[in-house]
Amino acid sequence: MKQKILIASKNPHKQLEIQSKLYFLDCEVVSLLDVDDGFEVAETGSTFEENAILKATLYARHYQMSCIADDSGLCVKALHGEPGVYSARYSSDGTDESNLRKLLKEIKHHSDRRAEFKSVICFSTKEGSYRCFFGSIEGMIEDHPIYQHGFGYDPIFYVPSIQKMLSQCTIEEKNQISHRAIALQNLMEEIGGFMNETSRSQ
Repeated sequence: MKQKILIASKNPHKQLEIQSKLYFLDCEVVSLLDVDDGFEVAETGSTFEENAILKATLYARHYQMSCIADDSGLCVKALHGEPGVYSARYSSDGTDESNLRKLLKEIKHHSDRRAEFKSVICFSTKEGSYRCFFGSIEGMIEDHPIYQHGFGYDPIFYVPSIQKMLSQCTIEEKNQISHRAIALQNLMEEIGGFMNETSRSQ
């Protein structure tokens, strides 16, 4: 029987990005929406790592299957790292558009536009053993959003290394360079061995 791996996110964009990296594993990928029974893990951590660990370990234990959880966000230099862990709930209603508008308002009078997307991916077994993997991408905040692909703050995040906005990348391009893609790649380089270790210990 194939081992099940739960993706602990209800965000369809995150699910797609994560699942696209797991396609070659001999496992059954399960969405949190597929097993949703009302159980939710509060993101009470003060760092991306703490939140990723909370979600991965608690969802893995509750649903009794291995779990991959991501916590990620945008850290703006001039705003002392904000919105950071509050990236998804930066504005009062927490929608992508409201978050983006608030960020542009906050940075309006700052000349330093440097920013970094950070991601922590945590893989946990149902027994609670876990490992974390990290990824980041540096860029600049632009005033005029370009809506094409992506989500969240992608429309205002310019990536100098590719000379375009993250929102202008296709899913295939984004899955080569994004903070989440890098963290996932780091995970994929070890996950096979980690799964074998936990299988032998059962």
